[in-house]
Amino acid sequence: MKKKIIFICTLVFILSACKEPESYSINYNSNEADSGSVPIDNKAYSQDDQAIVLGNSGNLMKTGSNYSGWNTNPDGSGTSYKAGDTITVQNEHLTLYTDWISAGSVWNESVLPSSSGWKAVTYGDGRFVAVSTNGGAAAVSIDGVNWTGSTIPVDTDWKSIAYGNGVFVTIAGDDASSNSTDAATSPDGIHWTMRTLPVAANWCPIIFADDLFVTLAQNSTTALTSTDGVTWTLCTMPSADYWCSIAFGNGLFTAVAHNSAVAATSPDGINWTSRTIPVPGISITFGNGLFNVVSFNRDSAAVSSDGISWTTTSMPSLAKWCSITYGNGIFVSIAGDSVTKDSTTAATSVDGLNWTARSLPVPANWSSVTYGNNTFVAVAAWMNSSPSTVAATSP
Repeated sequence: MKKKIIFICTLVFILSACKEPESYSINYNSNEADSGSVPIDNKAYSQDDQAIVLGNSGNLMKTGSNYSGWNTNPDGSGTSYKAGDTITVQNEHLTLYTDWISAGSVWNESVLPSSSGWKAVTYGDGRFVAVSTNGGAAAVSIDGVNWTGSTIPVDTDWKSIAYGNGVFVTIAGDDASSNSTDAATSPDGIHWTMRTLPVAANWCPIIFADDLFVTLAQNSTTALTSTDGVTWTLCTMPSADYWCSIAFGNGLFTAVAHNSAVAATSPDGINWTSRTIPVPGISITFGNGLFNVVSFNRDSAAVSSDGISWTTTSMPSLAKWCSITYGNGIFVSIAGDSVTKDSTTAATSVDGLNWTARSLPVPANWSSVTYGNNTFVAVAAWMNSSPSTVAATSP
């Protein structure tokens, strides 16, 4: 009887010793991504193995959000990991969820190449280009973080910039003294050629849309159109107002006048019709099927699908909202203040109706915001009462 017991115990010991060790997997979850695919880790890990976290190789994307890494919980409340991090495998399978952050919610400071009073920024041909109000300074960046300086041949008040048909076009005005005929074009934001506008005016907004550059003059009925930024055609606005911003959407150009209820629409950038908006305008953009106008020193904004009928909305705070843009399913607006008083105020909205307060990384007199390369970029004209070198980016 004892021999049988010994035999059975020995057999159990041998089977236990031959048992395969447990293996564990690391799986990736897209966490409601709109497009792209998760990386696949085919390795079988044992407890205490070191696993390397994979990156977003499948280009996961979600409207209104940006990929920021991985998290052990789908709501981002767990442990966060970045590509290349090391995980010590435990005795369980692990799922990593895409960690999304709302677009425009987190901002990081970057530095422009000179203290030049940066007035406007745009995106085109895979790069951001900014222009300034003094020194003829311009700047170019692929990512909005690292900037290279360039020089426009004439030192004047470069106010606005747009990109289209393979060329950047910037125009100048002069609030302090006289009107201007200065414009400049560049294929890359680095090499600039001076151009002459057919009429001297205090030029301010410029846009490229529907295969056409359109620029408007402040305190004037004068407007210009061009396909190349070199040859311009004169056209007429319905009133001599302080035209400050222009947008295009739903087959329509819509312009607003500074701190005024005056607006205008055009199907072609040439023939304009006078309109009225319910809030004093300062900056306009188009996105998600809507024109969206913000107001300077107000807590109100307005939206419209056709530039004619408008609905008033509320901003998160009373601020000197100065620029608005749209990208990645999100409206973003920033506030400047004055030469002597800086601001960190910003806001985002998914639908253009409901806004969420955000904060820019440093106090400054922010002047312009744009979107490109999955990134929002803002520039500031002044900081601490001096010409600024400050820019900011938000994924």
